[in-house]
Amino acid sequence: MTVLGKYNFNSSDGTDQKFPVGSTVEIKGATWIYCKATAAAIALGDVLSCVGSNPGVVESATTTTVTAEGTGGGMCAIAQFAVAASEYFWAAAGPFNLREDGSTVFYARVQNATAGAILQSHATAGTLDDATTKALLGLVLLTTVTTLAAVPVRAFKRLTWVA
Repeated sequence: MTVLGKYNFNSSDGTDQKFPVGSTVEIKGATWIYCKATAAAIALGDVLSCVGSNPGVVESATTTTVTAEGTGGGMCAIAQFAVAASEYFWAAAGPFNLREDGSTVFYARVQNATAGAILQSHATAGTLDDATTKALLGLVLLTTVTTLAAVPVRAFKRLTWVA
């Protein structure tokens, strides 16, 4: 495979596709997946789900858009920066602890959740809580959150939806 550009984990590649969508790479213990946003923008920390059966074509997940692993895509990742509609970018897919610089944490958008609880999809796009029905396995919330915020998280395995 010919590499068309360097890995960019801090901003999108814009509308210039640098790698095949759905490609994965592991850098310093963190697994990333190369994605393309659909027609909607994605915020920092948005939890993503696959659109249809096309791994890497993503949207901000809601309770109605997530699918279990192995069905209609079923992939999950988390955007580590804001992305405009139709842009290409790398998203964290787990496992992950610290970013490639060795000190920056990974973030996810969470509201009304207790530290250590099993996080789940929410009706608000891209957001997780601990009270709905479609669990996201592999993600660990480090602090209790009461209002919607992008907060530090860790993943000790590949993220998967249990829908």
